Amino acid sequence: MEIFEKAYVPLLAKVIEKFDKVHSDQLIVAKDARERYAAQLLPIQGALDELLYIFDEIMIAYVMRSMILWPKNIENRNILNKAYSILFSKIANISILIAQAFEHSYSKILLGKFENITMSRTYMTQKLLKHKDIFKNANMEKESEELMDSIWKIHRECILEFS
Repeated sequence: MEIFEKAYVPLLAKVIEKFDKVHSDQLIVAKDARERYAAQLLPIQGALDELLYIFDEIMIAYVMRSMILWPKNIENRNILNKAYSILFSKIANISILIAQAFEHSYSKILLGKFENITMSRTYMTQKLLKHKDIFKNANMEKESEELMDSIWKIHRECILEFS
């Protein structure tokens, strides 16, 4: 994760800097140059979007690895818990660096778009309804109520933040 962070954060800063430069240059160009501006900006915006998706992919990959592979390879529960803490801390730190990189940038709107896309995957009404139906079909609706309520409460925070 450290190697990823060392490569990722500086590249993100460079792409944001390039995005901001093209955007600020556009503010002083004539209207007839707007097509050239769009042609310059779109690839940079694509690179910025891609960096956000890459972070999302890496985050998911590490979380999945940590939940599935680590328990098989790390027998000591204390070491496993420390590894989880380190991983979560690293992910949180990179998230903070990403937010800070976008903080004073014209590209800040792209971060909001990315957050909405990422969080929409977290909150999925259809899946919650499917879970409920499966337990209902198994005549375990009452037994699953507490679980369904807990899932709803977890998703509710996402709904309130990103709706």
